[in-house]
Amino acid sequence: MQVPFPGHLSLPPRPMPRELSLTISFRILLEMHFFFKIKSGVTNILCLALWSGGKQSIEHHIRFILACKMSEITITTRLPSIEEFLSLRQAAGWLVPEPDAVTKALENTLFAVCVEKEGQCIGMGRVVGDGALVFYVQDVIVLPEHQRRGYGTALMKSIMEYIHKTAKPSAVIGLFSARGLEPWYARYGFVERPLKHLGPGMVFFKQ
Repeated sequence: MQVPFPGHLSLPPRPMPRELSLTISFRILLEMHFFFKIKSGVTNILCLALWSGGKQSIEHHIRFILACKMSEITITTRLPSIEEFLSLRQAAGWLVPEPDAVTKALENTLFAVCVEKEGQCIGMGRVVGDGALVFYVQDVIVLPEHQRRGYGTALMKSIMEYIHKTAKPSAVIGLFSARGLEPWYARYGFVERPLKHLGPGMVFFKQ
């Protein structure tokens, strides 16, 4: 499945018109929806921005949409290749496993999604677990030069749609957040530990 996705989230150099800045409403979303003549992509992004970040976030996305046109970006539900997986992890500064380990890991993946730009995989995300009660969000990576353009949000949107459709009641969904990204993951319902009734959690890294 491929979903068209607007390709550049950098703000334009000129400020947004004051009247638009002061008039943030779902009427604007509807008008922009028909203006761009796309079924859901831009409207969904703006609704998500309004829900998660309020007026400031939606202004950011409106500036982006008014400033650019659709580019060769697709969100594709597929596994990354071994080469793409290793390249993205290396670019993120993460541990790079042996290829045979990657092969096994990808074979056991429950769900995977990739961001492609002009045929190049520039981001990915995976879900692993038992497919019913335990899920783990892993390898959410966007190449550094393509970060802060909304691609990570698109990856997480696809991942959370899969989890909501697949997870059974009382399922636990976990992840490790990079330092500083905790508020970003909180948008999707994740909470930081420790909590009053939960300890801090623990991890073991096999050497």
